[in-house]
Amino acid sequence: MQVIHGPSTKPSQKQLFMKLVHIIRVVLRRNEIQEICGTFSSATILFLDLEFNNISELHKKCFAALYRLKILKLNNNNITQLDAQSFFNLSNLKTLNLSNNPQLHLQEPTLKFTGCLKLFSVENVSFTNLHFDSFHEVNVTVIITTVYHICCVTSQETMCLVDKLWHVSCSFLPKVSMKWFYLVVSICVLVFCVTSSVIYFSNRKSQKTFSPAVVSINVSDMLCSAYLTCIWVTDHVYQTGYLVSQRQAGTSSECYGAYFVVLWYTLLTQFVLIFLALSRLMLVVHPMDSKFKRLRFTLKLETSAYALTSVVAVVLTCIFVYFGGNSTVSLCLPFINDPSGSVILTQVLAWVTAISQTVTSIAIVVIHTLLVRKLKESQKNI
Repeated sequence: MQVIHGPSTKPSQKQLFMKLVHIIRVVLRRNEIQEICGTFSSATILFLDLEFNNISELHKKCFAALYRLKILKLNNNNITQLDAQSFFNLSNLKTLNLSNNPQLHLQEPTLKFTGCLKLFSVENVSFTNLHFDSFHEVNVTVIITTVYHICCVTSQETMCLVDKLWHVSCSFLPKVSMKWFYLVVSICVLVFCVTSSVIYFSNRKSQKTFSPAVVSINVSDMLCSAYLTCIWVTDHVYQTGYLVSQRQAGTSSECYGAYFVVLWYTLLTQFVLIFLALSRLMLVVHPMDSKFKRLRFTLKLETSAYALTSVVAVVLTCIFVYFGGNSTVSLCLPFINDPSGSVILTQVLAWVTAISQTVTSIAIVVIHTLLVRKLKESQKNI
């Protein structure tokens, strides 16, 4: 027997299905059903379709009477809470669809009572507490999901179908060697930048006017070292717990620190590039009396740039934190998989820098050509 119930009629659920004992297929789509547990008592049901309803919670032993059930479709509901025994006694279940539910609180033994699932679909679902033991003693053949972290806690025999981006992985830093590599590279960059600055300042023959430019380049490189250090610290704090605590890790002070460093580095490097191009242009236009040849002027200009870029980076980071930003990507980057304005910001900065450098380079060539012509004309007149 097959029962298909549409939204046009709304009889009492329990009265209807308690009387029908030889049901095989039940389809209850789009009925605005809010409570389903305990509704069915017929052990003959093999197919149960509850798509597009308003079910929010599955209680303990919700479908215990349906021990022959093979297909259960609960997608496109508002399910947020699953009891540890919601699927108790469903040892014959082959297909379970929980896709397009807002958030799922998946307890460790929830799927333990489902036997051998052939297909488990959880697309467009946000898990609030995914554990390493969530799929312990659970045999699943295929999992269809958009949350790649599920693939990290399933067994090797399970085929996990997910579109995983290049920057995501099952751990924060995949290999132990990579973890130490981050720290070693960070220290090396810091040592090289400090050494470069010291050698340049200690060389009496070097032009002190260009010392701030050299320092700016080294400072921007040291920010890369600081970012790698933030990543290493975050990985050290969460270690293997990052997978199950990705939301906490993404909103941690360590990740926000890395976020701020990347923003500051992006702003500062653009300024350094524009400053170098502009100084070249001014030295060509005014080779004798250019302000860019004065140490005090360049120091004041670059000190102001440090302060301004750092303040802008702090403001952008605070805005990101205030509006509930969650850096769920593995490397705490603000420019990856982030719909916020930071993506627009970095694109604008890149274009401004590229255009300014191009214009400056063209201007230098044109001015240099004009100066050479004037010099030749003056020599002819003499």
